[in-house]
Amino acid sequence: MQTSFRYFAGLDVHRDMIVACVYDQRQRRVCYLTEFRANDAGHLSGFIGPVRTAFGEPRCCYEASSCGY
Repeated sequence: MQTSFRYFAGLDVHRDMIVACVYDQRQRRVCYLTEFRANDAGHLSGFIGPVRTAFGEPRCCYEASSCGY
């Protein structure tokens, strides 16, 4: 099944830090990678805002671990 979304944002969430990337499905590569402090909505907004501007509306996912983050 072909999806119409090209970009996906992945969030690897840890207690003190979030590592975030944008994956380009067509080129099959990470096209943006950053990390920022966890538990701060401003930092997450600071990631999503520029991603929307540069790549359009992404589909997002995050790693859910046994640590509860």
